[in-house]
Amino acid sequence: MSFVQWGCSESLAQLPAVEVLFTDPTEVGSDERDAALLLRVQELIRQTPAGEEITVCVFKFGIDQLAEDLINAEQRGVKVRVILNDGETSKEVNEDVSKILKKNLEDYHFIENDISDKGIIHNKFLLFSEVKTNAGAVSHVVVQTSSNFQKKGTKK
Repeated sequence: MSFVQWGCSESLAQLPAVEVLFTDPTEVGSDERDAALLLRVQELIRQTPAGEEITVCVFKFGIDQLAEDLINAEQRGVKVRVILNDGETSKEVNEDVSKILKKNLEDYHFIENDISDKGIIHNKFLLFSEVKTNAGAVSHVVVQTSSNFQKKGTKK
């Protein structure tokens, strides 16, 4: 198994079995933003064909463009599921996007962890049943991240 560091300009045609994106270490802790992960997620959403499925499970979701991409995917026939955290620490970030998603997606859910006040969706992931690339279809694509989908998160 090999690990490859990709920039967001790489083509999905060369999508490896394992892809690793890192925030540029020179930008960590600065006011610079690194949107490589969000741009890759947008590409994957846009390359998911009708009849396939996308499942998104994140703690904080505050990127309007990603919400629009998911809505567009559902409108072109992709089955889209979104699960967001419903808690005090995520409510403010999720509020605007959640209104848009709830209104436009059939399969949209809030998960409230009642085990403890500090229980959150820490493991963020996206599942794609199939993504079309220039080299053909890639099935069962998993995006696993510790980053939340919010602009503030692109600075970490």
